[in-house]
Amino acid sequence: MRPLIWALLLFAAAVAVALALANATGYVLVVWPPYRMELSLALTIVGLLTVFALAYLALRFLSQVLALPAEVKAYRARRRTRCHTDPCGLFRVRHPQPSERALSHRSSAAVTWRHDADPASTLAALVCGETRGDTP
Repeated sequence: MRPLIWALLLFAAAVAVALALANATGYVLVVWPPYRMELSLALTIVGLLTVFALAYLALRFLSQVLALPAEVKAYRARRRTRCHTDPCGLFRVRHPQPSERALSHRSSAAVTWRHDADPASTLAALVCGETRGDTP
């Protein structure tokens, strides 16, 4: 419903501007030797607003593009930190209230995750609390 109201307001504004500028007899004379151009006032206003809007959008796009490396770096740091402390969130899913023994296996799994290239040993260390009977 909200987009419909916005569209109606936009069309109403366009009609109001068209009615206001319909009887405008003014013009703008642009002289750049050897050229001379005569434009209506309405066309000049619409053109200037269009140029302003395009410049604004281009600057917003450029600022977003220039901010991407910092955002990617922050994302990777967050992801790296989360994976070192709780790889893939498996511990929270399997052990909502872990025992002391399961917590010690979790810390060994985090060390394994950081220093070992074999993900199978990490997964084994994560689930060892349940396989040894350390279920809560």
